[in-house]
Amino acid sequence: MILEGIEDLYGVRTWTDLKKWMQDSGTKLEKLAGTDEFDQINGREFQSGEGGRVWKLKGQDAVLKVSLDPDEIEIADILKGQNLPSFVKVYKSINVKGVNREGEKVPAQIRIQEFCYPIDWSGLSSIDEDQLLRWIQKYLDQALEDPEYGGKINSDFANEFIRAAYEADGRDPEKQTKLSSSEMEIVLKALKFGTQLLHDIQKLTGEPDLYNIDLHDENVMQNKNGEWKMIDF
Repeated sequence: MILEGIEDLYGVRTWTDLKKWMQDSGTKLEKLAGTDEFDQINGREFQSGEGGRVWKLKGQDAVLKVSLDPDEIEIADILKGQNLPSFVKVYKSINVKGVNREGEKVPAQIRIQEFCYPIDWSGLSSIDEDQLLRWIQKYLDQALEDPEYGGKINSDFANEFIRAAYEADGRDPEKQTKLSSSEMEIVLKALKFGTQLLHDIQKLTGEPDLYNIDLHDENVMQNKNGEWKMIDF
């Protein structure tokens, strides 16, 4: 897929190419919250902070990301050109050499991927988003195999899932109050997302296993259509 207005980025093949493109095309980029200043890559070697930098491509529902995380690089290469509903779309990835904070040359990746927005978790009150996603990661596959649930994601499934998660964590399930309507909406969406994630991971790896995915609230966002996506892995 060629995104309109940034066709020249598709000619980038090396780290030097990227630095030159960013020097020449700064008006096409918007710094996103949490990233370092533009001159961290402009005119000198990229320096690793938390393993990556992200810029919004102006006028596009896409970002330019530079990553030094080996696991993320590997999964992004696998995702490139695929259309898995629970993963962010990776339109292009280029593997190059970066420089870490110690000045060592390390594997790095330049990629263009789908732009996503934060999820509004404010409807949760009796549980929080990190706890919910951790439970999905630990217990969802077990719950879906339980014939008592019948594999249907509905309000009964959601309440029973939360109750069982409390119990599995050694907490008193009787202290879990019934989910409010706002919580139920989020929990159902999270469970449906987790189920899709299980299916997509099975397509990628052959095993329906969430344990090796970095599933937490900062890595789950939504696209412009409100579809939840894993944006980091």
